[in-house]
Order: sequence, then C-alpha cells, then structure tokens
Amino acid sequence: NRQKKLKNCDSTSRRSDCGDSVRTRQESLRRKVSSENSRSEARKPSMFGASKFHRPSPREKICLRDATGGRCSPKIDFEGDQWMIENHIATEDANSSNVVLTIHVASSKEKVVIQNCHGVSVHIHGKNMKSLSIYDCSDLNVVFESVTHNCEIVHCKNVAIETVGFCPEIIMDRAKGIAVWLSKESMRISNIVTSKCTNVSVSLPTGKGEDGYERRELALPEKYVHQFTGGEIKSRVSSVA
Repeated sequence: NRQKKLKNCDSTSRRSDCGDSVRTRQESLRRKVSSENSRSEARKPSMFGASKFHRPSPREKICLRDATGGRCSPKIDFEGDQWMIENHIATEDANSSNVVLTIHVASSKEKVVIQNCHGVSVHIHGKNMKSLSIYDCSDLNVVFESVTHNCEIVHCKNVAIETVGFCPEIIMDRAKGIAVWLSKESMRISNIVTSKCTNVSVSLPTGKGEDGYERRELALPEKYVHQFTGGEIKSRVSSVA
C-alpha cells in the first residue's frame, strides 16, 4: 500500500521537491566557486606589491640576494662598449665612507652605467664618453669630464654630479635631492629635463671671486600653473612659493 501511495503521489508536488533540490545544489555550487575565486584572487600579486611591474626601491635592492644566497657582490665590469658599476655600498666603517671608484674611458663609443650604489664616489676620467646612466642610487657623487649624448638619472636620491667639460642634456626621472654642477662650457649648451623630481639644484660658475671659481646655486621650479587657451594647454612657472 505504501508503494502505491508513492506511485500515486501528486506529480506537481514531486516537481516542486525536485526543483528545490536542484536549486539547493546550484546554490551550493555557486558558493564553492565563489570561495575558490576569492582564494585565487588573494594569491594574485597586487599592483602595489611584488608583481612583475614592481620596481624595487634603492633600499630594497640592497637586500636582494644573488644566486648563491649572499649579498649582490660589488663589481666594475667592462663588456663591449659599456662600463657597469654595480652594488657598491658604503658601510658604517670609517674607511668605507670615503670610497672612490675610478674608471678610464678610452673611446667616445663607451657608455657608463652606475646602478645600486650608495654612499660612494665615482670619478670618470677620459673625454667624450657616449652617455652616463645612473639608476637606483643614493648618497652618490659622480665627477666626469664630457658626455656627447646625455646624462640620465632615474629613481635616485641625494645624488650630486659634476661635469668638468660639456654635457648637452641631463635627464632626471623620479629623483629627489639632485645637485648638478655645470662647467662654464656646459652652462651654454646644457638642457635639463625633469619628470617627477623634487629638490633639484643647479650650480653655475659666475667667473667671480679671487680665483674665478665662485658659483651661483639655482633651484629648479617644481610648481606650475596650467591654463587652457584656445583649446590648448599653456604652462608657466608659478610665482607662489
């Protein structure tokens, strides 16, 4: 009798029960998928974290390890037409605070790259090197003679450069506390291009003084006024400090 009752059960009721069961399984599946997606998103690198677009700061690069597990070893290499000066970092030792690195450029085709150096000085001898690039450095002093193309300073802090000869163009990007010492020859021809830079000063020779080496220091402007005129943007240096 019980089996007969089950067979004669109202078809509408059975469809309702079946629908409720399907909806329950679907809801459970959606929750499971949502949970897996949230865990997957949590594992993805953030734009502001260690993603492939993340550029380490100078202090982060100091802590980078080489393949053997030790600190990145300092080196001065010359390969092809390029000098590479990397990973020279001054310590708290008194002898380490006055480290001077010296290289000699022999050809106008040679380029010099200084990267991840902190608290040292670099002297570049030899005229007419092709270019000078300084990346991810801090508390660095660089003295060179002449550059035929440009000098580039990127992602640096408290860097001072001095040209004894000429330098047609100096490019700075994401730099802070940069001091540029120009020679009388460079003062006439040098262009300085800045992007996202603060506290940039330029020292110019005046030819005055007893020995003729008196200088005048000027700060590059950081604040601008932008106006829309005739469908175009015109910018000028702001007079408000």
